[in-house]
Amino acid sequence: MILRKTHNQFSAAFLEEHRAFILYDIFHQVQALLLYPPNCSCSGSCLCDQRREQIVLSLNVALYNRTQEERDDPKFLRLIACLLDIPEDPYFKKHHGDAYPLWLIKEEFQRKESALKSTEQVIITLLRVAKSYEAVIGESRGSTTEALDVLVGKNPLKTKVKSLKKGEYICGEKTYRKHLNIYKSVSHFIAALGIMKEDISFFSDASFESVENFLKVAHAVRKQLISLRTDGIKENALFLEEDLVQLPSWIKSDDIDLELGPLQEQIDNLKNRALLIDPKTRQSITLADYERGIRFPVL
Repeated sequence: MILRKTHNQFSAAFLEEHRAFILYDIFHQVQALLLYPPNCSCSGSCLCDQRREQIVLSLNVALYNRTQEERDDPKFLRLIACLLDIPEDPYFKKHHGDAYPLWLIKEEFQRKESALKSTEQVIITLLRVAKSYEAVIGESRGSTTEALDVLVGKNPLKTKVKSLKKGEYICGEKTYRKHLNIYKSVSHFIAALGIMKEDISFFSDASFESVENFLKVAHAVRKQLISLRTDGIKENALFLEEDLVQLPSWIKSDDIDLELGPLQEQIDNLKNRALLIDPKTRQSITLADYERGIRFPVL
């Protein structure tokens, strides 16, 4: 994600002073990307770029109008309008929402809730699978197949999922994969929404602090996904740097703990598969057996 070129005309001190508006603008861009992801499934003429621009502009105009109600300072408001890339025409600022109104944005999110939720489940489960590998072999590893095994079981017809609460949206493996393919580039934002839950909302006036924390969480998820190793695919990485929408370089997540623990069942399976080999006799036992006190037989 790239900051607007219009920001280049402002000093670093000014941008820092009005950091909240820049973060809100990025937050609005994220919302547009979730509704119309870069890897869309459009056939023929695609209007996704146009729709994203309309959504961001509508959300930014709404933010500008709220700011105008709170602070009647023409010079300040002109600067904020420039930061948010809003045209100067007063009538436009007042009526642009009619072209892509906020209620329609909310309706679009509700319509796509199932697809976003299923992508969230895959990504968060994948991160927990990676934590399970870290606990056993000290390396962040995992695959989509392993995450789906946790969610829907190895039997494609299996629908009962022990790791999810009753009533949460569940879909079949093919649908999980379809949604992940569509939303892969923005999956770190979707997972961040799931992690923050009630602490962030697209349908209310989110506080500056919650927006900033949301972007930090998304940055942390992105880092973990990129560090995850997967055998048998390009560069042994399920997520490459270029696969996931970037955040500005000044958004950091050093103080963020995602608090996603490992999956005990996954740990047990890994220990039952992991082999310890005697370097002299080449005999092997599983890590699970070793932890139960079993040792290599004496020859």
